[in-house]
Amino acid sequence: MDNVPSWTSETSRISGSRQQASGSAFRPKPEAPSPTSDAWCLMPNAWDDMVLVGRIARPQGNRGEVVVTPATDFGESRFQPGAVLQTFRHGRIDALTVVESREHSGRWVIGFEGITSINDAETLRNLELRIPAEALQTLEAGTFYVHDLAGLRVETTAGVTIGTSPTCSSAAMRRCW
Repeated sequence: MDNVPSWTSETSRISGSRQQASGSAFRPKPEAPSPTSDAWCLMPNAWDDMVLVGRIARPQGNRGEVVVTPATDFGESRFQPGAVLQTFRHGRIDALTVVESREHSGRWVIGFEGITSINDAETLRNLELRIPAEALQTLEAGTFYVHDLAGLRVETTAGVTIGTSPTCSSAAMRRCW
């Protein structure tokens, strides 16, 4: 059973070597503006290039806190006070700064800077929380982020190519366990 891949929401552990799908080439991304600059917020593909770390489910209480369903294995660092998370609303990317957080029953209760009432928190309902891919921490050998698995060649243990892996989403991965 050691050769059976296993994964969690943001990371994946697979055995063997990582190989690019046929025909794909590594191209470094051009230098991007700072994630807090206006230029960055208006970049056309900036949102798609970010990594999902959670989704705001609903307001919690009347002080502007929200309940977040995590899509990460690193909630303690992703949602710590001072962390900057990105949302997409009103046609642009906005930064939200965490001022307080606590884990509760597998989800996170988070307070954001400037969100001080239940009405403010309600405007965040169902928004995705993302971070720039460059902000991801380096993982130990044999461990990969879920989004890194998309497009990889899938082979049997005998080396027969089956195809390539599709784009992976955290929700789809959770249905697989």
